[in-house]
Amino acid sequence: MSAAIRHWLLLGHRWAGLLLGLVLLLIGVTGSILSFQREIEAALNPALFRASGPADPAITASAVQRIVEARGRQVGTIRPPDEVWPVWVVSPARGPGGGGPGGGGQGGGGQGGGNPGGGAPGGNVPGGGVPGGNAPGGNGPAGNGPGGGAGGGPGGGAPGAGSAPGGGPASAANAGARPAAAGAGAPSLTLYIDPATGAVLGERDTRNGFISITRQLHENLLLREWSGREIVGWLGVLTILFCVTGIWVWWPRDGAFGRALVQIRKRPSVVLNLDLHRVIGIWMAIVLLVVSVSGVAIIFPGWFRPLLGISAPAGGGPFGQATQPAQPPRREPMRVDADAAVAAALAHLPGQVVTGITPPTRQRQVWTLTLRPESTDPEVRARTFLTIDPWSGSVLEERGPRTRSLAEETLALQRWLHGGAVLGMPGRLLVFLSGLAMLVLFVTGLAAWLLRRRNRRRTRRRAEQAVALSGKTA
Repeated sequence: MSAAIRHWLLLGHRWAGLLLGLVLLLIGVTGSILSFQREIEAALNPALFRASGPADPAITASAVQRIVEARGRQVGTIRPPDEVWPVWVVSPARGPGGGGPGGGGQGGGGQGGGNPGGGAPGGNVPGGGVPGGNAPGGNGPAGNGPGGGAGGGPGGGAPGAGSAPGGGPASAANAGARPAAAGAGAPSLTLYIDPATGAVLGERDTRNGFISITRQLHENLLLREWSGREIVGWLGVLTILFCVTGIWVWWPRDGAFGRALVQIRKRPSVVLNLDLHRVIGIWMAIVLLVVSVSGVAIIFPGWFRPLLGISAPAGGGPFGQATQPAQPPRREPMRVDADAAVAAALAHLPGQVVTGITPPTRQRQVWTLTLRPESTDPEVRARTFLTIDPWSGSVLEERGPRTRSLAEETLALQRWLHGGAVLGMPGRLLVFLSGLAMLVLFVTGLAAWLLRRRNRRRTRRRAEQAVALSGKTA
């Protein structure tokens, strides 16, 4: 019975890999790229990410907002400098509703969201929002529609990033004076501002950049309108099955685990490819399994809620969060500027770093800030979401580790586990290698299959020739 099961598992593993390997390879390699997307973004555009000197304390979030609005632009999300992007990055507001559900800016650095700026920290696979729910999700491991929410791809507005006309203050003295929303023909350009001088280093439309296209391939195979996100999710399920069946087929029946973990025979070629496939596969199987499970959790969080004892979404949001934060009563003028909102957030959560600031809009009359602990990898763009009253500066709502249950936090962490950032640089390197392993596994598996076919054809020809020769002799 065990031999029969092994035989059928091997057949399923082989043919599924041959038929779908190219698509899985594409998802794996794009995931490797996205694990270092912000570093790549900075390398491809060095002039935009090079500060001229040490940061000037006078160049604050409020000053940056004024600089942008002086150019006739409306702010979607402001992202302060960090170790990877040492400049201010300001994403544009995107239509009514801004960075909330369906909006999204372009300034951040998470991996979620579909436009360069997409969804709430979504994963490397189409996912959009943080599973378990921090913010309205984006377009879609990983909203890469990329989409709304904080912490998207090279960008990503905080949930509710505003783009409607009016609303938020440019400063305490200029409350409510934000320019009207840009028209349909206005450019949606991300601005990069020197923290030393306040000069605009440049601007660009990141929606069609290399990282944005890579993210969309990874999250929805450029098939967003044709259920591409769900397709990638099911491919994640298939990868989980690949890992499980691969471990089963690899498992040494003679108990020689040490040898099976490292043995690579150089000849013949078919054996070399099979050994490379087995050894690389078993060493990366656990990483691929974790990445695949987290990707599926990001795309299909509803599958995991019952397992973790999390109730279904009550507020209508896709990940169990309310679709709108608590809103203060409407009154003018707003008195709290960006700097005051940042100060209120840091006073509420000391030891945190602000990673995104979204001004109020008429639809969402609150400041929305994303924060991460100082000790975390800069790639962890948002662990906590705060909404700040633009009149009093009080914290209206907190969504993060302190307010979630253990089960909700486990689900929310899948986004950062998927890209490896939750484990810092070692985790990101493991995810990077796991994506490249998909390439090697496909190549070695295909090579072994082709070499076996060639050898069988040769053997058959020789047998036919031998029969023909024996007939002539007779």
